[in-house]
Amino acid sequence: MKNREYKDTWHKLKDELISDFYKETERLERISKNPNNKISAYIHGKAEGQRNQTLSHLMKMEDLDGTCYFKNLLHDMNREDANNE
Repeated sequence: MKNREYKDTWHKLKDELISDFYKETERLERISKNPNNKISAYIHGKAEGQRNQTLSHLMKMEDLDGTCYFKNLLHDMNREDANNE
């Protein structure tokens, strides 16, 4: 692979992980609305673990490529959550 192909693949992977992060965040929000049984607690824990793993991968990728795009998105998401409360 050429250097440009590596960069394109890197950005595609990062975009997919960001999409996965949003999906897991939405999934956690849906699960949190009905936390009354053991199954939903298990699913919540599993979804939270997947979300945290994706978060870890994205943070590491940003450390490696020297960008802050995801960190800025995460900051904006947290600010929106604070405003909605």
